[in-house]
Amino acid sequence: MEENQLYHFIILAEDFSGREGETSSLTFTSGENTCPSIDLLRDYDGDVIYDETVITANIYDDSTVSAKLLLEGTTVASVDESGRLEFTWDTGEYKDTDYSLVIRAWDAWGNQASCAFTMTVDNQDPPGIELDDIMWYAENETLVVTGTAWDKDSWNTVEKVSITVEKVSATGEQGKHAFATMSPGEEGRYAWIAMIDTGSLEKDRYSVICKARDTEWEWSDAKEETFWLNRDNILPTVSITSTTTMAQEGDEITLSADVYDADGDISSLTWRSSLTGPLSNENPAIVQLKAGIHIISVSVIDNEHGTAEDSITIMISEAPEEPFTHITGFSVNGEEAIIWGTSNQEEGIIYIDGGPVGVDVKDGMWSYTSTFTPGNHTVTTDTGQERTIYVSQETSEGQNAIEGGITFALPIAFVAVIAVIAAWAIHLKKKPVK
Repeated sequence: MEENQLYHFIILAEDFSGREGETSSLTFTSGENTCPSIDLLRDYDGDVIYDETVITANIYDDSTVSAKLLLEGTTVASVDESGRLEFTWDTGEYKDTDYSLVIRAWDAWGNQASCAFTMTVDNQDPPGIELDDIMWYAENETLVVTGTAWDKDSWNTVEKVSITVEKVSATGEQGKHAFATMSPGEEGRYAWIAMIDTGSLEKDRYSVICKARDTEWEWSDAKEETFWLNRDNILPTVSITSTTTMAQEGDEITLSADVYDADGDISSLTWRSSLTGPLSNENPAIVQLKAGIHIISVSVIDNEHGTAEDSITIMISEAPEEPFTHITGFSVNGEEAIIWGTSNQEEGIIYIDGGPVGVDVKDGMWSYTSTFTPGNHTVTTDTGQERTIYVSQETSEGQNAIEGGITFALPIAFVAVIAVIAAWAIHLKKKPVK
């Protein structure tokens, strides 16, 4: 059968006696025998890639064609109506290794074509590290080093933080080495701390060198600071002078301390809360604290990394709720009207045509019933709510409006019941969660 030719088939059936039945016919065009063509924008095989990489191919065929790109067996892109297949690969989401990719195409007649290639992801993103504080405690010969570490590759993690302490005067001569203890934090960052015994170290100036390593064995750039290991250093002193021990959320609290160093200078001061972490490096410091029991500490470090600390406890209560009286609905029957709502006060106040009216509040709800002259009346609250009530001279039927201006006729007694139920429901909905 030749390609792209018109063929007409006639089907004739007869039984054993030779009688012929009805004939049927079938006409069709023979299919093509050529496969789709895959044209890569360039030769991707063997490429070493990083960050974002775009893979592009054009798919050609005389008939309707379909195609998809598979990355390690998973479909990541399909051909569009114009025959173009494009995939933007964010390699930062993938480990550094080799990956197999295949483009598969097929036409309406089942003819197929494929193109396979291999690409290597190598983002070369080493981890990062910061050295925050160096504190030396003379009383127990302990050097405390703290900082943060992270890795830019979202699939990777920081595995180790290495701390080396060596003499400045003899670089390369290792004095002490330790691995830090790490605690995972937000956005892939790790807080780390190392505690190093300095009992065997001589009095001298030392370098503290910190490096982080990820799970791919890539090391960060080193962070380095120096300090004097001086056992003759007179440690600084610090004493909190703030007298505030109780306050409310939103209150401004002044934290202050007396700080002194007999044989040098104070190089840093830090206020911290046990609930929220670092607060300020100022002295005095003005802060606001959330509700809870805070242990507020201040730590100082002198120019030879000697340290001192002091702390106090401050209890912060929740700020009182702002007073409010809300209108949630009203009902009018002739010249009589019922207004209802919610309030967090023992006695609420509403204003009818500008005049104050007290309303009794029970379990957070209130209602007010009065006779009004015919016409429009304005009801307002201290929080800026405003409702307009229209009172007619009709006495047989009433009108009701709840928050949306919906009106309907109801007997006044039944409306009163609805008013109480509606006020209670809205009160529950608006009641603040502690």
